Amino acid sequence: MTKRRRSRRPYDGVRTLLVLPSLPDGASHALKDAIATRNAASLSGRCRCGAEAILAGPDAIGMMHLVFMHEDDCPAGDENILGIWGAEA
Repeated sequence: MTKRRRSRRPYDGVRTLLVLPSLPDGASHALKDAIATRNAASLSGRCRCGAEAILAGPDAIGMMHLVFMHEDDCPAGDENILGIWGAEA
């Protein structure tokens, strides 16, 4: 039996609070998929598009942020998820 090597998340070993959005009732499959993909990436440190989490900060109030450089066609990318959400509003 081979051991799976666990990928190291940038926030491992650091006290962390991840704020993840829930899946809205009545949302389209596309929006639910985009949010679920983004949440999974935040939890694992890697998106299914291949983007890896980068820990950025601290900002002006001392908070650190996870940053992902998603592929252009990844539904979890900022512009894509906002486009899906905006189309449903």
